[in-house]
Amino acid sequence: MKKAAFLVLTLVLLTFSFQGYAQAANEQILNKRSQIQETISKAPSVKLALFNQSKLKQSLNSDDVRYEKEPNDSFGTANNHNIKYYLAGTLDYNDIDMFRVKIPKDGNYALAGANAEDSLLDLGFGLIDPTTEEFIEPFGYDEDGKAKALGYALEAGTYYLAALDLVNAGLGEAYILKLSSLDDLDTKAPARPKVNKIDDNDTRVTGTAEANSYIWIQAGEEWISTEGKTNSRGKFSVKIPRQKAGTFIAVCAFDQTGNQSKFAEQWVIDKTAPKTLTVNKITSKTTNVTGKTEAKARVQIKQGTKILGKATADKKGNYKVKIAKQKKGKKLTIQASDKANNTKKISVTIK
Repeated sequence: MKKAAFLVLTLVLLTFSFQGYAQAANEQILNKRSQIQETISKAPSVKLALFNQSKLKQSLNSDDVRYEKEPNDSFGTANNHNIKYYLAGTLDYNDIDMFRVKIPKDGNYALAGANAEDSLLDLGFGLIDPTTEEFIEPFGYDEDGKAKALGYALEAGTYYLAALDLVNAGLGEAYILKLSSLDDLDTKAPARPKVNKIDDNDTRVTGTAEANSYIWIQAGEEWISTEGKTNSRGKFSVKIPRQKAGTFIAVCAFDQTGNQSKFAEQWVIDKTAPKTLTVNKITSKTTNVTGKTEAKARVQIKQGTKILGKATADKKGNYKVKIAKQKKGKKLTIQASDKANNTKKISVTIK
């Protein structure tokens, strides 16, 4: 977790009041878990627009994240944190992490947090007024799937941010937080990606989209890649498992804010010739050429450019092509073509 973190995973919100002195912060917050959960259920729902990327799971570079430094379990030991960066930490038994943050200007802000889906950690977080030493009541919350965020109307100044485990599992599991301005938020979706044609031999999807955006690729109903990213010129090349011809592929882009583009859609092209093509012995007395190939493939028997006969293989790939008797020593070409006109050929000499 020190090298990467999931931006949107299981999120738990909290809004509750805080009373007491700085040295009592740990004990008082840990004793209010039930109150936190009760208050969450009463919080009004407000569209914050920040986490409209509920399916977005991106790996964060270490340059984007700042990590907590223990001890930081009170106002006096709170870590200073620049809200420009993501904030990552871990929560042990009876642990609370405190951070001092500076809000640069009056406005609306969203605080969101996340921990891994398979984690036992039930993450709680909130902002504290340093004057009253009480948790600030948010104006509401937003959720989109498992993505949730608290909304605050804040004046410029210094605040404290607290994070704790609502179930106190005590396993030292990791979390990530982000405090962002809603007023400066980019809400414009990226343009639909331009994706090059994909065939059944490809192991990479290539194309262009918004510069420095994240590329997600879906095959049928399954996400087969959520790790792609465009470069500074908007180009991408994303590794995928090889897909069968006819598979539906959808590609979308997420910008740095999490706005999602429309999907670029296509079907995987069949570029693979029939794998099987066999022919039984042909003699000067043969009038039916038989063998095996891909099911429903079109089979032609040719001498040079002249077509001697043609037929369609059955559902098991067996074929039978009627031809006139040919002289011994002549060379024939047996050609099998699938529905996409991919062709396999073999040559035989008449015995």
